[in-house]
Amino acid sequence: MAQSIISKGRDINEAISVGLSILNTTINDVNIEVIQNEKKGFLKIGKKTAVVKLTKRENTFNDSSNSSINHQDFIEQAAAREVTSENIIDEFEMMEKLISQLDIDEDGSIKEDTLSETPINETSVPATNNNGMGKAWVENGLLQCNSSSTHYPVITVPKGINVYKNKERVTSSSLIITQEDDIQIELAEEKIKTKWNISMDKNHLKVMLNVFPGYKITRTLTDVGPSEHLKLVIEEEKIVDNSLTYEDIIKELDQLRVKYGFNHNEIIKAIETVEKGEFEIATGLEPKPGKNGWVEVLVKLETESGLKEKEDGSIDFKEINDIPAIAEGQVIGVVYDPVPGVPGVTVQNDPLPAKQTFPVVLQLDKGVERVGDQIISLQAGRPKVEKRGLFVKVSVLPKLTHKANVDLESGNIRFRGDVEVLGKVEEGMLVEATGDITIRKEVNRSKILAAGAITSYGNIMSSELSAGKSNMIITELGDHLAKINMNLKMILKLIEQLTQSPAFKNTDFNRRGLKPLIIILLEKKFRGFPGLVKTFNEKVTKHKEEIADKRFLDVSSQLNQCFLSLNRENVTHEYILNLSKEIHQLYEMSQTPVEPEAFITIPSAINSQLYCSGDITIHGKGSVHSKIYAGGKLKIRGIIRGGEVFGRHGVQINEVGSDMGAVTKIAVPRDQKIRIDKAMDGTTIKIGNVAHTFSETTHFVNAYLNEKQKMVLH
Repeated sequence: MAQSIISKGRDINEAISVGLSILNTTINDVNIEVIQNEKKGFLKIGKKTAVVKLTKRENTFNDSSNSSINHQDFIEQAAAREVTSENIIDEFEMMEKLISQLDIDEDGSIKEDTLSETPINETSVPATNNNGMGKAWVENGLLQCNSSSTHYPVITVPKGINVYKNKERVTSSSLIITQEDDIQIELAEEKIKTKWNISMDKNHLKVMLNVFPGYKITRTLTDVGPSEHLKLVIEEEKIVDNSLTYEDIIKELDQLRVKYGFNHNEIIKAIETVEKGEFEIATGLEPKPGKNGWVEVLVKLETESGLKEKEDGSIDFKEINDIPAIAEGQVIGVVYDPVPGVPGVTVQNDPLPAKQTFPVVLQLDKGVERVGDQIISLQAGRPKVEKRGLFVKVSVLPKLTHKANVDLESGNIRFRGDVEVLGKVEEGMLVEATGDITIRKEVNRSKILAAGAITSYGNIMSSELSAGKSNMIITELGDHLAKINMNLKMILKLIEQLTQSPAFKNTDFNRRGLKPLIIILLEKKFRGFPGLVKTFNEKVTKHKEEIADKRFLDVSSQLNQCFLSLNRENVTHEYILNLSKEIHQLYEMSQTPVEPEAFITIPSAINSQLYCSGDITIHGKGSVHSKIYAGGKLKIRGIIRGGEVFGRHGVQINEVGSDMGAVTKIAVPRDQKIRIDKAMDGTTIKIGNVAHTFSETTHFVNAYLNEKQKMVLH
């Protein structure tokens, strides 16, 4: 009896190749019957594999009828066969079944989830029999087969499975097996060890444990029913195996000398966790901060605003400022010593000192005296307490009231205290005060300088106003000191390295001090440093009378002695180190806002320059062709026509720009906002380094920079 088998494949070519391989013969030695051609289906539905029946010929050596037929010729012949009525009926049946299973939306579209890739009642391949002959299956994790003389099962091997056939490993993705074959399947297990590490912060206050639990992956062969073409399937199970122990952690903590603040609950969580995590397993005791010295003020200091609004929103110019005043012998305030902090404890059980506290730097002006911890007034006047960090200046200001105009007849006014001018300030005149200045009428082509606030009830025309100038000087000096100290720290580091070298110890420098070494460093490595010191000293000298904190003068003198003086006076490393610390303290103080801050309040400004370390408010018509700088907020209720204005803490304006094309620029730092009710064509606003010019009139502008440093206008 001739041997025959039924073979399947993705196409006729593959089906024939599989069959020839099973029969171990060639195409010239078999008869081929096409049972089913492959079909691609419609919308992936109705897809079919190719099925052929191969029968070995008897006495093939005498049969030459097919000797000229090769593999490809047969495929082409099969593909070119005539379309029969049965085929047509089969196609129509498939389409009817396809359409009956589709789910249609109300708009006539096909729901995507109904386009299944599962074939519709695919025609079954005739089996060799109904009892598993010619098939393979997996049962209870074991691969079994029941081959026949006419059909051998084909096995597809996925990744993750090693198959050995007759003790040889199978390297291809598919193989044919028989009952006689010795098939061994190897499912490798994968095991990852637990990883963990312990770290300590630089202050030795926290110990953190990071845990990455290990795991084991076990694989089993899934049971699959009998099939002529069997694909092996595996199941994976991941079992977390956290092997970290309490003893492991304690041993590592002992290596780090951790003795204090164990968090046992966190340690237990870490060894039981099944997910990666971070645990704080030891915590030290942070030091409690102390408090620097301070002055408690016992008297009223702030002047009540003299520009009071009526119910209709207009300004009542008849109201007089409510200026605070004290009597002779009155207590102005109390001085308190610094309160030290409480030391902490590190996880290594070492004491952790609290941040050092410092006493207040108190400067008492004329008319004020300290008695014990109290500050007493020696004369009547307006109390003034100026605070900037640890620096506190206390004074009692007398008041000068000038009842006429400030003109050539009266001369310029310079006064240590408050000044009130009941008339005008005329062209070319100067009014300067260490306190506040109040002017009842106009200011024309003149200069007004106040250490405190400036209030004018009249318009400002072609004049210069400066309030809180000394505060700006301190800030500028602080910026200079920051640059100086950066270089000074590098000089100190080089000196430390050089003085430790044997070459230095064998020179005369070791006996004569550091001055010769400093001169060499300035000539070879820090040529620009003397210029920085010289610029700082010149600024201190220029504004000597305006600098209340005399520590700036002391630092200037020390810098001159160390780096500019030609004398050979001995300079030690400790001397330069202490100088660097003092410079740093002055810099921090210079960046601290002064209390109370100066301000300028006026009705309008024309062709003028206004500078203030605090807020500037223009409550009347506005500003025309003026230059304005506000260290605080800038608020203009009227209009701005031309000029440049800047508000360190933001700008708020009613109307900006001009129909005549006058250039108007508004600027703030990058962290502030510009609010304008009406911005006219040609107005330029700038936030940080980002500028925008309006091409048309725009209302209700609220400009700022977003997270991407792009300007947002509304």
